[in-house]
Amino acid sequence: MSFRSRLAALALVCLAACSSAEPAPTPTPPEPATGAVLNALYREDKDAPGVMMDFAFGAHGEVLAMGPPGSVADRINRDTTVIDAQGRPAEDCAVSGHEHQDLPFLPQMLVSPVPGQVAPWQDFGELLTAVRARAAEVLAAEKAAQDAGKPVPARLPIVGLTLFTIHPGINASGVNVADALEAAAPGFFVYLFDVDGHGALHNWTAATLVGFNPNSPDPEGGRFGRDAAGRLDGHAHEQGAQVPFFRFVAAFIPFEVKVAQLNAFTSAAFAAGYCRTVDINFVDPVRVAEQVRAATAEPQVIVSACLPTGPGELADCQPNADGITILKRFIDGAFADGFANTDEDGNQDQELAYLNPETLPVHTLPWWGNYNLTDAQLDRDLAWVLADKEQRRLVLHAAGRGAIGQVMRRMVAVGGSLEAFRDVVTFEHVDLISPDQVAVLGAAGMAVVLNTPHFDLFPVIQLRYPSRIVAESQPVASLYRAGLTVGYGGDRFLAPEPPFAQAGRAATHRNPAERIDFATYWRSQTQTTAELRAMKGVGALKVGARANLLILNQDPYAVAPEQIGATRPLVTVSDGRVVYSDGTLVPATP
Repeated sequence: MSFRSRLAALALVCLAACSSAEPAPTPTPPEPATGAVLNALYREDKDAPGVMMDFAFGAHGEVLAMGPPGSVADRINRDTTVIDAQGRPAEDCAVSGHEHQDLPFLPQMLVSPVPGQVAPWQDFGELLTAVRARAAEVLAAEKAAQDAGKPVPARLPIVGLTLFTIHPGINASGVNVADALEAAAPGFFVYLFDVDGHGALHNWTAATLVGFNPNSPDPEGGRFGRDAAGRLDGHAHEQGAQVPFFRFVAAFIPFEVKVAQLNAFTSAAFAAGYCRTVDINFVDPVRVAEQVRAATAEPQVIVSACLPTGPGELADCQPNADGITILKRFIDGAFADGFANTDEDGNQDQELAYLNPETLPVHTLPWWGNYNLTDAQLDRDLAWVLADKEQRRLVLHAAGRGAIGQVMRRMVAVGGSLEAFRDVVTFEHVDLISPDQVAVLGAAGMAVVLNTPHFDLFPVIQLRYPSRIVAESQPVASLYRAGLTVGYGGDRFLAPEPPFAQAGRAATHRNPAERIDFATYWRSQTQTTAELRAMKGVGALKVGARANLLILNQDPYAVAPEQIGATRPLVTVSDGRVVYSDGTLVPATP
């Protein structure tokens, strides 16, 4: 090799050795976890066996990482809150799609057949005696204050609860309820509502104070009972007629008391296994309802459904944190009170009429129940949701096959098909849906939200309805088989029904053909319910989603159906924080 060749080779070696290339970058350390759950038995696929997994949670309440044991170790440091599940089962946190969380009265307003307890009246004569006694007590206190030269305390409404069993006695007496209650407490606001919230009794003072008179027409979404002359008789039914009374009473409840009630509901929900609840506030004006929710300790947990009294108030309904406006409307009423419409075709088929309307707060035979909305009113709501399917959802109370049939007909009229409303409309309750309706709605991929606590009222269905309706009532498994999307909500007042108790009811349905297993139920109670309410990042654990997790006392997949209801959380993690612990694994958190 020549000198020149050797020099060129040397230059190449030098060039390679003296390269200015940047060194390989140092890997960025993973984001540290603020919380972690280790050694938990989790079923990402609800139909597959559980596997041991670790979870790491971020500072913003999200899942940073999840994987086999040891996979999140590099995210744990001295500041990480670590929970060792010790092999116990873990599950996605429950989502309730339908609750009534707000306080409808103050304890000092209440008249009850069981002093000091919230209990319903079943005898109208005893109720009148109690109302008369309460009015006398208040008048005596007012006089004593006047005599002592002290300020007279504000006169609170007189409020109570009733059970549907009170109506036969009222009907037999022929009394005008408004007259009788006014005579018992003249000048007092008297309002007594059914335990399921779908019917009420009132006096004339109450009616006047909320803007009604003896000859008022039925308001949108509600109706009044009337005597033979067409005069109001003291019965108010459903949203349009009842909400004004509830709102009048709620105006006496201090704001901080309302907030405290929602906080108490949320705490109970955490202890039961929920991380999100949908609140349908029927006691406060729309704007006040949102102010109360926003003032709670965990406002992100409560997703509000708007309950306007008419089209004017609809403008007050605002999008939630996910940008979604949820509108709730009542197409019919409660089956226990006789206001779930029974005739699916609207042609007043005698075989579908109530068996014993004499036990109901009505005076006509036969009786099919009522629709709450006219076709025109329902059409307006259906058009509203179609106008913005990305950011609007419509929640329709439809317990009876009559109301379900009305909605189905109007969907076709307004949108051209049922499918036009898929994913944006849910039918709530559907206790009395017919098999034909199940088939049609399933083929269209429509959605329902069920309430298994209603199963406890099956004896009332037996009392109220013809055998055909009784036999077909409260389906569960057949809804899935037909192709319907199914979510769940407790439909409870003031305190939640544990989701595992609800799962137990579905697994032990009185009709074996309608039973479902826990995996089917829990997938609906978590992921599906969240999807139906358009909640983002909720319902299933995955990286980037909300860190909502339960560690359980037993494996609900492995126990007998009768034992599912005994499942309870040992720890509830919501948005990456321990919000409930019974003390087994970490210090107790109330």
